[in-house]
Amino acid sequence: MILRIPDYFEDFHCLGEACPDTCCIGWELEIDEATYDYYRSVPGAFGRRLRAAMADAAKDGEAARTFCLKVDGRCPFLNRQNLCEIVLELGPEALPEVCTEYPRRTFSFGPYITRSLTLSCPEVARMLLTSEPPVHFPEVDLSERVLADTEITVKGDGSPEPAAAEDASDDPSDAPGEDAEGLPADFTAKVRDRAIGLLEDRGRAFADRLGRFLRYAEAVQQGIDAGLRTDGQLFSMEETGFERCGDTAEKPQKESPEDLRAAFAKRLELLEKLEDISPRWEKERAALSAMAGAPPFPEFYDDVRAEHLMTYYTDRYFPLAWYDGDLLGKARFAVFSLLVQMDLLTLRARKRGEKPGAQDWIEVVSLYSAEVENSEYNTELLLEALGQSL
Repeated sequence: MILRIPDYFEDFHCLGEACPDTCCIGWELEIDEATYDYYRSVPGAFGRRLRAAMADAAKDGEAARTFCLKVDGRCPFLNRQNLCEIVLELGPEALPEVCTEYPRRTFSFGPYITRSLTLSCPEVARMLLTSEPPVHFPEVDLSERVLADTEITVKGDGSPEPAAAEDASDDPSDAPGEDAEGLPADFTAKVRDRAIGLLEDRGRAFADRLGRFLRYAEAVQQGIDAGLRTDGQLFSMEETGFERCGDTAEKPQKESPEDLRAAFAKRLELLEKLEDISPRWEKERAALSAMAGAPPFPEFYDDVRAEHLMTYYTDRYFPLAWYDGDLLGKARFAVFSLLVQMDLLTLRARKRGEKPGAQDWIEVVSLYSAEVENSEYNTELLLEALGQSL
């Protein structure tokens, strides 16, 4: 098994009460089975309070348990100082898995385990968006090692324990199940890395890099759909027809105001279909909708930050093609996410008459991630809408 993490992963530390936001308000807090069994055994008044706060729910047709949120959406164990009373009373080891894991995310495909940090956490967004160098993704061969921080046990056959990683496969082979329409894991990983390489080519303007990223995804997808090999080797330029991969790449033509307006309208149409997660998101989306007649066209105020966002989305979502074979859909999702955040930043800039600062980027990016990435419904809606018909 190969573990892959972004280079800033180990630097993350929860800010606790100093955080400008809180992950304990407005989100469904699912209680895993082991934690539920433990809570049933906690004695005394606090144990009775724990059990009174839990409710049965259903997820994907299966039984689940959650904490009953207060009327204002707060976790029943979040005190006025935004500190967790479960931690104060029982220690951090007593928290449900969802609380101890967030904002970390684990995804397993074939022989690869990827770890990432979710941008809905303002501290994660700050770390990514205030960094200057290109993001690197160190890889470690786990062999028989045990990852203590994530409790991922690597078995003798090289596969992770099924319960250890989100969406983990207990099939140690390099391909998804027989009924899946996905891609070999090695091939998926190499295409992801090649796409990130195009995005981090700082010898080119970012708009050029973004165009090359999309053209590369289109070319690879055409090769996949045409039945060309997906044996873990990158397609040659002749096979994909992606001759623009060299230094002679054509510069993308500048879009007309009409094209920009039409693209903006399509983004608004998709945003209207999302389930609203927070009042803050509703306010921002309403402000964008009010600009439909004269849209705030996306402007790349900071190429480094835009690059970091695109590498984040590529690293996190390209591996999903291991399941469905739709690499192009994941690339479109990444670009859509970037452009929506540029819309929101442009709106702020034009209202104030000044360039967005680092704090604007952090607020917009964490808000968008909370709306999309923290909602399975919203993520799947966008991936399906932006994906190709397979």
